[in-house]
Amino acid sequence: MDEQVMARVLDEAERLFGQRGFQRVTLDEVAEAADASPEQLSARFADCGELLVHLAQARAHEVRSRLNRAVDGLSSRTMIEGAGFQEWFRWLAEHPYTNQIIWQTELVDAEVHRNWYRDLAADYARGLTRAIDEGELPRVDPEGLAWCLMGMADFLGMRYVMWTGRPELPEQAMRTFTRVLTRALQTGGGR
Repeated sequence: MDEQVMARVLDEAERLFGQRGFQRVTLDEVAEAADASPEQLSARFADCGELLVHLAQARAHEVRSRLNRAVDGLSSRTMIEGAGFQEWFRWLAEHPYTNQIIWQTELVDAEVHRNWYRDLAADYARGLTRAIDEGELPRVDPEGLAWCLMGMADFLGMRYVMWTGRPELPEQAMRTFTRVLTRALQTGGGR
């Protein structure tokens, strides 16, 4: 199966699994929606659970790459956080079934489900550690801070982007988020 066909398969699997749940979708339905060969799809994936796991792993790689590109070259932690969160919210607008896909993976492969979050948190904590070491952030547990900030972004994205279809947070929610984020990142006192 070539890359273009696989991209269509993943897009259609994401849509169908997100709308109906992977357990209520067949490989044949995904193949038809993606204009792909059912035989090729069945040769590549034993069932929709296996396709779901592949989808989650592919999307995890894609979102981490996009987040890294969004913050590449930025120097201040405040700028990095702002650009990273804006990109996350854009990602959610483009992939409105992200949470449903990730949550469903727990039913098939709990490690893939956990790794979605663990890998994001590990990348995030590395950046926070650098900022702490450079004195830009107070001395706090970078892993704990990463999980706290990810939790805020996850729930805000779910409420204001995924549930509404907007590409970004409403102005008032973004102001509140920025205030909380700024306070969480303030230096001094904690060192």
